[in-house]
Amino acid sequence: MRPAVLLTSLLLAACADNWAKPGAAPNDFRVAEAGCEVAAMREIPPLPETVLLDPGAPAWRWGWSPPASFTTVDRNAFLRRRVAQACLLQAGWTPVDRRGNPRDL
Repeated sequence: MRPAVLLTSLLLAACADNWAKPGAAPNDFRVAEAGCEVAAMREIPPLPETVLLDPGAPAWRWGWSPPASFTTVDRNAFLRRRVAQACLLQAGWTPVDRRGNPRDL
């Protein structure tokens, strides 16, 4: 599995929302969520882009400078999450707060 795909999967799991569906068990949600995430990944593939976090410092007196630091981000992550949420809504799941009251996405 590619590192970007793994990282995206972990981030989506960490940002999991609370969803409810009448008559559904918690395991039913996990199955539906996984299916929607796979469908979203097929529809909106990762778009990795390397971005500069810190340009480093100018060269010091002896010619040494700290190196610049970079990271890779997925430019499609937000859109893919919205597609997965739309899939869950179409499957009859409703976003709820911790008390079980319906809420907006």
